[in-house]
Amino acid sequence: MAYGLVASCVAATMLGVASWQMLVPVSAPGTTVSGSAIEGHARPGSAKISTLRVPSAPPFDTTRAPVPLRFAPRLPIASPRPPTREEAVLQEINAAPAQDLADEKAMARAAIERDGYKGVHALSLGANGLWQARALRGTTEVAVTVDQTRNVSAN
Repeated sequence: MAYGLVASCVAATMLGVASWQMLVPVSAPGTTVSGSAIEGHARPGSAKISTLRVPSAPPFDTTRAPVPLRFAPRLPIASPRPPTREEAVLQEINAAPAQDLADEKAMARAAIERDGYKGVHALSLGANGLWQARALRGTTEVAVTVDQTRNVSAN
């Protein structure tokens, strides 16, 4: 309800201003209107308006065209070139040991768990080629080693 009251007050104010502007005499741009011409339209008790100046031109230049919108040229996205045959072969060779290493790690973990250990963690390949890990035998944590033939030994 309060919004409706505010909206109606704003609408009434706008209508009052619009109707006052309709009663003011219109003159050609660049001319002046004397106070006596608009004297009858002034509110009682307000100051007498001596001269009303009608602007001759808007405050900005309307004859100029607007500034055009220009898009900056974008550089094409550099797509990676396809590898040469030699590079492709090298990538295959380098990728194969990583896959083999992951397979060996999984096999070492399976060998430790098959030997009765649980909670295998810190599994890593040692410098001597043996897999070393920490695992639980019951509630005791022990260090274990797996050799190339998948034999598990506790350290």
